Amino acid sequence: MGLGFLGLLPQMDVLSMNSTSFKFWATFGLVGALLSIYLFATAPIPLESTGESHPTLSTAEAFELLAHENDVTRTLFTKAIVGAGKQQGLLFSEHWADPEIHAGPLPALFLRGVAAHLAASPVPLGLFLGSDQPIESSNRFQGRQAEEFEAMRKDPQPRIFLDEESGSTIGMFPDFASAPACVSCHNDHERSAKHNWVLNDLMGATTWSYPSDSVTTDEFLGMLKAYRAGVAEVWTAYLAKVDVMDGVPRPGVGEAWPKQGLFLPDLMTFQDSILHLAAPALVNTGAMTLYNMGGTQGYVLTAALLGVVTLVAIVIDRRSFLTAGLFYFIAVLAWATTSSLGDFKGAISVVFVVGLFFTAIGTWWTQIRTTVMTALPNFPGKSKLPPYQRSEV
Repeated sequence: MGLGFLGLLPQMDVLSMNSTSFKFWATFGLVGALLSIYLFATAPIPLESTGESHPTLSTAEAFELLAHENDVTRTLFTKAIVGAGKQQGLLFSEHWADPEIHAGPLPALFLRGVAAHLAASPVPLGLFLGSDQPIESSNRFQGRQAEEFEAMRKDPQPRIFLDEESGSTIGMFPDFASAPACVSCHNDHERSAKHNWVLNDLMGATTWSYPSDSVTTDEFLGMLKAYRAGVAEVWTAYLAKVDVMDGVPRPGVGEAWPKQGLFLPDLMTFQDSILHLAAPALVNTGAMTLYNMGGTQGYVLTAALLGVVTLVAIVIDRRSFLTAGLFYFIAVLAWATTSSLGDFKGAISVVFVVGLFFTAIGTWWTQIRTTVMTALPNFPGKSKLPPYQRSEV
């Protein structure tokens, strides 16, 4: 997983827009505006809304998204904090919560803290990191989960099933030894059931539970919000310990990371980095949720979301956001064009517009971003975004 954004951002070499570019964008904007007016003026009559809240995601799909963000968070913490931090003299311990211990949490303890937050929250979402060879016996899989994990050892794919005793949907996702810090910690621990772990070994499974087989959009957002609040709580607790560390190296807290020296990122920097890595999958889910509503309302809302995503992608300089919503961009465009122009002309229009849009984005990305960022007023955090060259007046 790339962590290049953790380093100092390089300066971008941006060209000023010449008269040819200006003419192109003026023409492109006019054609786009006319096409939008025509398509939406001739769009089908909106479907009536019943006002009812229907499930929009299966719980399995919700688990996959949560597992993705959890994997991003744990990998970032394990590699960029624990791994790089140890090289700077930072300490990490399974007893980190004890007042007299001046250390941060190990990766498994970080996850346990998030799980504890979820257990205390009103959202009925469970999280558990188990194994068949755990350091703590309480983390050993039992019953159906033990059977599923045994099958996972043969085929390391996620396992989704209904727990008949509790009635909850269970999602088990493989947890691999993704960093040297994971391997050395388990091999050196006196209570470890195994002392010959190697990198990329299947060590356990991150296990989620929820008392339903489907969720609404609001329910999923509640699950995601609760998980993120747990991450924030554990990270804030760690930084609070840093403030009172005595007799050990005390890192500076701000925008820098351990790879740059004796530093730790503050909460906002840590959360922003997770978002940069995890957001494309969430963009895809948001578009899917709105698109699955169907009818004019669902398609127009999907188009609006993709418009916002495009603007955000330009502002934060992340093209991956656009590729995440590519399928839905094409689907909404196909709906609008075929409804207005018919199947044949609509198909030609889709190919033309998609090709034109992504060619323009790929060719003039830096110029587009410079124009957008210069036009936007100052807002909190703007100065922390990837650099751009202001347009000459």
